[in-house]
Amino acid sequence: MDNIKIGAGASFATDRIEPAAELAEKGGIDYLVYECLAERTIALSQLEKFKHPDKGFNELLDDRFNLALPHCKKNGIN
Repeated sequence: MDNIKIGAGASFATDRIEPAAELAEKGGIDYLVYECLAERTIALSQLEKFKHPDKGFNELLDDRFNLALPHCKKNGIN
């Protein structure tokens, strides 16, 4: 492989979900990466954890992956 094309799925935990799925579907990429800004994401997650200690992980995580993964599988994206 001469070139590797990497797409970014998010830069903050509450970014819109649809652009990552569209990138996986139509972007011609080899890899899809979700990199969320740690400082802001962790701070907001801690606030949510204090409010709802039984919730677990970020509620958008399932949506992020479930929307993009079928396109990743179809298009051979890692």
